[in-house]
Amino acid sequence: MAKILLIISLSFSFASSSWANNPLQMGVKPVEPQPTSLDINEQIDALSASIEKLALEEQSFLNANANNQKIKKNLEKQLNAVISPPKLDPDLNISQQTSMAYFHLSELKETDASLTDQLNKLTARQKLLPDLLSQASNAISQQSKTLAPPQDTPAGQRYNLQTRLLQQKQSTLQAELNANPKQLEVVRLQLQLNRQSLNQQEALIELINKQSIENREQKTAETIANSLIPSSPNEDTFTQQIKLYNQELSNQLLKINNDINDVIVLQEQTEKHYQRLTLQLTNVQEQLTWMKSNSAFGERFLDILHSLPQPPNQELLQKNISDSRFERYKLEQQQTSNAQQLFSASGLSETQINTLQAQQVLIGQLIDTYDHYLAELAKLSISYSQLIILHQTLKNTLNEQLFWVPNATPINALWLKDITISGLWIFNHAQWQQLIESLQLNTASWGWWIILTILCFMAQDLLSPHFNNLLNRYSEYVGNVTQDKFKYTVKALIFTIIYACFKPVPILIAGVILFDSTNNFTHAIGTGVLSIGLVYLIYRFAFILSQDNGILISHFGRPKALIQDSHHKLKTLMIFSFPIIGILGFAESIDNTTFRNSIGRAAFIFFCYLLFLMYRHLLAVIQQYRIDRKDNLNMKMLQKIMWSILFLAPISSAILSAIGYYYTAFQMLIQMQISLLFGLGFLLAYQLIKRWMLIERRLIAFDRAKAKRAERIALREREDSGSVDSSDGYEEPVVDLETISSQSLGLVRSVLLLSFFATILAWLSQNHTSLLPFLDGVTLWTTTTNLNGIEQLLPITLKSLFISSIIIGLSIMISKNLPGLLELTILQRLDLSTGTGFAITTVSSYLVLFIGTLASFASLGMEWSKLQWLVAALSVGLGFGLQEIFANFISGLIILFEKPIRIGDTVTIRDLSGTVSKIKIRATTIVDWDRKEIIVPNKAFITEQLINWSLSDPITRVIVTVNVARDSDPNKVEMLLRQVVSECEFALKVPEPDVWFAGFGSHTLNFEVRTYAKDMDARWPLRHSLHKQVVQKLKDNNIVLAYPQMDLHINPNQNKDGSGLIKA
Repeated sequence: MAKILLIISLSFSFASSSWANNPLQMGVKPVEPQPTSLDINEQIDALSASIEKLALEEQSFLNANANNQKIKKNLEKQLNAVISPPKLDPDLNISQQTSMAYFHLSELKETDASLTDQLNKLTARQKLLPDLLSQASNAISQQSKTLAPPQDTPAGQRYNLQTRLLQQKQSTLQAELNANPKQLEVVRLQLQLNRQSLNQQEALIELINKQSIENREQKTAETIANSLIPSSPNEDTFTQQIKLYNQELSNQLLKINNDINDVIVLQEQTEKHYQRLTLQLTNVQEQLTWMKSNSAFGERFLDILHSLPQPPNQELLQKNISDSRFERYKLEQQQTSNAQQLFSASGLSETQINTLQAQQVLIGQLIDTYDHYLAELAKLSISYSQLIILHQTLKNTLNEQLFWVPNATPINALWLKDITISGLWIFNHAQWQQLIESLQLNTASWGWWIILTILCFMAQDLLSPHFNNLLNRYSEYVGNVTQDKFKYTVKALIFTIIYACFKPVPILIAGVILFDSTNNFTHAIGTGVLSIGLVYLIYRFAFILSQDNGILISHFGRPKALIQDSHHKLKTLMIFSFPIIGILGFAESIDNTTFRNSIGRAAFIFFCYLLFLMYRHLLAVIQQYRIDRKDNLNMKMLQKIMWSILFLAPISSAILSAIGYYYTAFQMLIQMQISLLFGLGFLLAYQLIKRWMLIERRLIAFDRAKAKRAERIALREREDSGSVDSSDGYEEPVVDLETISSQSLGLVRSVLLLSFFATILAWLSQNHTSLLPFLDGVTLWTTTTNLNGIEQLLPITLKSLFISSIIIGLSIMISKNLPGLLELTILQRLDLSTGTGFAITTVSSYLVLFIGTLASFASLGMEWSKLQWLVAALSVGLGFGLQEIFANFISGLIILFEKPIRIGDTVTIRDLSGTVSKIKIRATTIVDWDRKEIIVPNKAFITEQLINWSLSDPITRVIVTVNVARDSDPNKVEMLLRQVVSECEFALKVPEPDVWFAGFGSHTLNFEVRTYAKDMDARWPLRHSLHKQVVQKLKDNNIVLAYPQMDLHINPNQNKDGSGLIKA
């Protein structure tokens, strides 16, 4: 064994060194001018060194070609030599031999993997070498056409060396091409010899395991025999309990030994399975390197894919390991307890002590056995992990290649002959006899199936009236503000799902019973029945949803005529679809390639035709009801693209199937139909959320209307009683319900759409990894990341860019539509102070956008640890260049949290007065009294003097000055002014208005009327009303409003020109 390993290692080292030292792996390029940084002498030296290196490589290939024949004969001799059966080494114990055997087995596996990889590289290189030789010849031809400099000049020497280099490259490639076939033969022989050694090593391990089992069983029997203590007629209860527990431990010891034997058998089976899959993977990879578009290979790959067994369940193994560790822990606790009892030994008889000591020996043996059992389980777990990885690799390879190669011959005259042969085969008596025998083996299951079928039909008949009454009652609540609730829609949907299952369940159960059969013909029939049952379940669910009292019409408000026309069009098509779907399911599970590619393919093409008819009828019905609807250009474009895909998919699938790409067409169409079902599911979820939002919107509007009505009634009552609260009259601006609804639905649509695409991608990546392998295979750039303190290269691929785009797009959509959703779902239920809701929604939007941007950058390798220094540097630089913008940004945050102003407040800043309409992160919008929108930087509200007329109290004071004649009665004037204030409808009673005798004018008595307006909008109406009523009240009571007076003093000695006129 050691000699074989040494020969394989030496041969492999020789082959790998020849390959690794080959500088021509990436192809031949024409001679390019040397870099300008080197002078011509250095270029000449570099060309000479390259020629020498290539000459050495050529010689290595020539030597390999000469030695390969000798190595080949040596390997063939070893392969043909008589292999002696494995023997145990009597000088070593079993545990040492086991460790050495598994170590050699792991080495052989590593050698097998390396040889397989080398074989694939040599095969790929063999295909590439003719093209490389052609490129070398073209390069020499181009070089010969180039004008040669004089030979005695350095440029001439360089030209000659360049020509020699190209010739040497061609010669080296030719030597490699000659040596490569023999090297392939040598590597294949090495691989065969290594696998022969693997089989020999596995046989040795089986022999070691058998000997280990015998030794362990012998030791177990001795331990159990020594633990048996003869019973006496006067044994006490405690002694009997100890002996009974000893008996249980003995049985447990026997069981654990049997479990160890079973685990060892599983290890051997897993190892054989691993070797079988390794051989299959090697053959597949070797065939992939030189195969063309051949249907025979595709058919072979498809058979391998269908024959792949399910990988082992590692979760059950881990559970077994955990349970065994717990049992071992309990045994250790019992062993410690027994040791304490034996140490004290007070009150124990000699028989009890002997029995406890025997129990200790049993427990010790059990603990050792559990240790061995856990070690074997650990080995099995490693084998399972390796097998699962290999199974997934083989499955992914087959899936990836099957999607791009044909697996059936194109449809021709022989295809019609295959249909005839398959028809005769399906009606063969032997096949149906197998089905009858399978049915007879499951008579009990079919008995229960008959009972279940009867119960389902009885439940269908008994519950139909109750179900229809329930739907009718729930539909009556829809549209009623006080009675309509979302729970009625949810209940109707749940009852619809339950009611839709009554008829399809018997079909599904029958399919499950047939599917579990070990007979392939019965199993295939079960697959067909299951397929019919699933499609019928979907059809029943859609049928009940589209009834007059169903959810689509009564709850979602879809057009009744549209739903009914669509259902009638599809009903006939579904009748033809059920048998076709059953045939497709049967064909995909039967181990008969001829049937699958003949009758199965014919059924698939007919199914494509039915799908095309269904989509065409649906489009005709939908267009009939959307003639008058005006959609925007983007929506029309999206609809055209969607319907084009739906129409082209069945047609292209039928064409691909006809030309031989049956597996590709089948997978593409089935995945598209599953994606369509996912889309319909998300559309149903969107309609449910939309209905919930409609109900919530209606309730909010109803509550607001009730609140306004209550406020008006309360205000009227307080006015009648003469008591008005100072806080009355201010109403915080609320988000418009239309805005809430549009933002919320926009966010829901965006989230559901992204969730739909994420679900489809997850489904495709889970089931068909070959559909999107390029996303992770195309590296755009590489960056470094710190993982556990170690810097590692991180490739940024198309997948990373795709994920980054999704994250940033989702962040923008959420931040844009988040305010309406928060208002609808959370904020309206909270008792928040004025303006807090707006601050929460604004900050939340910016926070979502910030986190989304960081996450998007992180997916592209730009982590925060790398960006923070750039952000700090930019902050310093921008702090000087854009300090005003940053000041406004920070001021905006202060306004949102400190709330010196809010939307709807009336403010005065500088010489500007108006109402705040918008508060953004940089500036605030004020609408002045002329309805002009004025943008004010946020910094002004923080650093300058600001008057907020409605910050804590919207009530403001209005002062009206009244000047009456000097001879008027002040008491009477005061009384009249108080009457005017009390009669003014715009003047508040609380705070109480005042009338003051303010002082004397030149010829007047000056009074001030100080009263209060409920808000800024009432100030001018209050002034207007007071002025009118004061004039009228004083006029009615003969009080004269003072007029401006002027006294003239005439000097009798003045000149005639009037210069002596004196004004007073």
